[in-house]
Amino acid sequence: MFDSLIHCNSSLSDISKYNYLVSFLRGPPLALVSSTPLANQNYNIAYQALKNKYDKKRLIAKAHWQALENIKPISNENNHEALRNMIDIYTRLSKFFLPIQLCGIGKNISKGSHGVRCNIKPIGKSDPIYSLEFIILNEISDNLPINSLPVEQFSKFSQLPLADPNFHLSKPVDILLGADIYGFLITGNKLLSDPDQPVALETIFGWIITGRVKTSSVSLSVNSYFLTSYASLDQSLQRFWELEDVPQSSTLSSDEKLAEEHFCKTFSRTLSGRYKVSLPFKTLEPIFEGSRDVALRRFFSLEKRLLRNPQLYSQYSNYMREYLDSQYMIAVQNPSPNAHSYYLPHHCVIRPDSLTTKLRVVFDASARDYTNKSLNDTLLTGPKLQSDILSILLRFRSHLIVFASDIKQMFCQILVNENHTEYLKILWRFNANEPIQEYKLTRVTFGLSCSPF
Repeated sequence: MFDSLIHCNSSLSDISKYNYLVSFLRGPPLALVSSTPLANQNYNIAYQALKNKYDKKRLIAKAHWQALENIKPISNENNHEALRNMIDIYTRLSKFFLPIQLCGIGKNISKGSHGVRCNIKPIGKSDPIYSLEFIILNEISDNLPINSLPVEQFSKFSQLPLADPNFHLSKPVDILLGADIYGFLITGNKLLSDPDQPVALETIFGWIITGRVKTSSVSLSVNSYFLTSYASLDQSLQRFWELEDVPQSSTLSSDEKLAEEHFCKTFSRTLSGRYKVSLPFKTLEPIFEGSRDVALRRFFSLEKRLLRNPQLYSQYSNYMREYLDSQYMIAVQNPSPNAHSYYLPHHCVIRPDSLTTKLRVVFDASARDYTNKSLNDTLLTGPKLQSDILSILLRFRSHLIVFASDIKQMFCQILVNENHTEYLKILWRFNANEPIQEYKLTRVTFGLSCSPF
């Protein structure tokens, strides 16, 4: 599976393939390549080393068989420890880019809902380059060190090229790197003397100082602990009181406010009076890797299903033909690979009892690319504009005669900004003997999390 999705994917660079390779490794396989720097030219070396040592079908089959034999029997019907070990919910949170709560020692809980992928490398050098994903927070932690340290204690390291010459001064933390990349940053060289003395470690960025330091300053971390505890207690009590109160008005979350502000700033009307909107991205111009491959596989599966049912194929083609004739979608001229684009898989939903649309084509904006990211993950959903079902039923019963109506293709009456139609591409052909054609949807699309807003 790694070969078909990553290794043979020509749209991925070698450094991206190396990142994926390392993320899938554990134990001895990871140790085998840990000494090879994460760089473009080293990917094939690491890949071949793993193939030579572990690509042995008999050993792989034996390992699977032993894993099945060693599964612990369930001692009671409520014992789900084995399943929980298979699916680590905390790992899945980071993969799905869900809003998560982060907290460190002496800090209140911070909410991180936005991320960014960027490259880091040593200053003044062209390599190595590491492509990493970061969660954006207003503040990572308190200043480090908590108090500025006397520089005289580090005089023996004065001749070393330090990664941070002012490491002894109390300053904010700019970037926090995880333990998953730590092994690739250190070179192995170190200067140490006594366990009670500072230690110098060499990294690709320069030397860093760690270890124990003698200081006469009194740490304030205990006060910070108490402050954090009291703040959490106050928040818990406040939430408890709010449960007892009848809400006077709905409050919008920060993301919902951003969605409303984005709409007010970007919507417009054409000369014909039709509204035009932009997609409310959390970050500008998100990048997707391999979404076309995912959409292509889904299309082939859909086409096989349609070919087995000519009547369904005809209805589906008529629906897509209507989209094309109404200019709800347009053909892409001279298509080319572009990371700032997204391909939507699509399928049909059949409702035989419907009086209007018995077949509806649904576009899947939740399909994930090679980085486990979907278009819906990058969009602000906006506040709920629909009325509650209770109020609708009460209004329905308030009058003797009620008229019910529906807007035909309601979402399709609103245009999408031309710059954002790159993220609304689909694959389709009206005949199985024709080449597959790329199209761009030009209207608000059913299946996007932001469409109801």
